[in-house]
Amino acid sequence: MNAEVPGLDDFPILSADDLVIYALGTYQVQQARSYYGEHIKSDGSYVIEVCREPNINDFSVGTFNWINPWLLRGRIHSRHSSRRIYYVYILVERATQGLDAILGHYCSCIVGKRTLGCCSHVMSIIMVHGMGQIPK
Repeated sequence: MNAEVPGLDDFPILSADDLVIYALGTYQVQQARSYYGEHIKSDGSYVIEVCREPNINDFSVGTFNWINPWLLRGRIHSRHSSRRIYYVYILVERATQGLDAILGHYCSCIVGKRTLGCCSHVMSIIMVHGMGQIPK
């Protein structure tokens, strides 16, 4: 995938400040740059999977009411073990912009199970889509 892939054009546009706020600090943003560098292919692609359910018009879980959500899934290799793969899931709301459009995330890594902030794996995917590029 790259930032111009059809089907990902409704991912919310985020600023560098938005990324720091979402991660609750700069550490994950800095680490996300190195994950991106390790996973980018020579043709500029970055493997990502998008799951869309076209028949969902209104989705409610508990007190959450989402109008038009879609799920983004990515696979990231661990920096510490080449055989370890982490799965990243990001739930996005089409009807909203900015940080509010990211409804939630989950990563199968140990840090990814946190409820505040996010891990570097999640941040690397949000950074590529939300900014269209990795900031220098």
